[in-house]
Formats: sequence, C-alpha cells, structure tokens
Amino acid sequence: MGAALLHLAEFAFGALDVGIPIDDMLTTLEMLNGYVERAARGEIEWMREMHQDAMTPERAERPTSARCSTPADTRCSSGSGR
Repeated sequence: MGAALLHLAEFAFGALDVGIPIDDMLTTLEMLNGYVERAARGEIEWMREMHQDAMTPERAERPTSARCSTPADTRCSSGSGR
C-alpha cells in the first residue's frame, strides 16, 4: 500500500468513525469505492462510445427510431406506420 492510498484510507476511516466496528467500516468503504469506480468506468465507456461514433450528447438523447439503418427501417424515422 503506497503512501497516498494509506493516507486516503486513514482519512476515510476517520470520516466513517461513528462507533461501528472496523469490519463494518471496511465493508462500507469498499462498497463506496466500488460504486465510485463503476460510475467512473461507465462514464469513461460512454465518452469512448460517443467519441467513436462522433456523437454529441444531444444526438445521443434522440430516440433510437431516428437511427434507422436499413431501407425497411426508414418507416420508423419518418413516423409512418405503413
């Protein structure tokens, strides 16, 4: 464990020191760290996909019907059901 990680763990344990056992504090810290890590990885993946598709956040929010790929699917973007 490096000095920076040790300092972070010491700070986190100090913040979580509310009278619960050390095992519960460690579990809580691991859950919080896992949540933050998953959120960050999801954001990075989303940014990578947007960069690869040259898509802006505004275009990403459009309904999928606007992204028809085959001639048969052009009905979904035109709004006609037949």
